[in-house]
Amino acid sequence: MSSPSSSRWSTGAVTLALLALLAGATLQGCGGGGGGAAAPRCGDGHLDAGEECDDGNLVNDDGCTNTCKLPVCGDGIVQAGEQCDDGNAVNNDGCTNTCRLPACGDGIVQAGEQCDGADLAGQSCPSLGFTGGTLACGPACTFVTAACTP
Repeated sequence: MSSPSSSRWSTGAVTLALLALLAGATLQGCGGGGGGAAAPRCGDGHLDAGEECDDGNLVNDDGCTNTCKLPVCGDGIVQAGEQCDDGNAVNNDGCTNTCRLPACGDGIVQAGEQCDGADLAGQSCPSLGFTGGTLACGPACTFVTAACTP
C-alpha cells in the first residue's frame, strides 16, 4: 500500500491542474488569450445578430430569457403578466394557452366543469337523454337543461 505522499497526484498538483484548466477556459472565452475581442455570445450584454435581446445576466424572467429571446406566452418561463407558462399547446392541463390559470368562464372546459361558455364539451340535449332542445351552459360552468325537451 502506498502512502498519501507517494500517490501519483498530490493535493498541490491537483489544485494547480484545476487552476490551469480554469485559466485556459477563461482565456478561451476571452478570445483565446491572444488579447483579441471575445466572440459574440448570448449573455454578454451586447445585442448581436440572431439575438432579440441581451441583458447580460442569468435571470430568465426579467424581460430577456437566457437564450436571448424576448419572453412569450408558451416559452415555459413564467414572465410578468403570466399566471403560468407550461410551454405547451394543451389548453386544459392546468395552464391555458394564454398563460392563465383555468377558471370557470375562460371558455375552456377544465376539470370539474361540465361546460364553459359556448364550449359544451360535445354534449347536447339528446346526448344527455333528452329528445331535443337547446343545451346551455350556466355561470357556474354546469349544464342548463331548461330548454331541453323531455
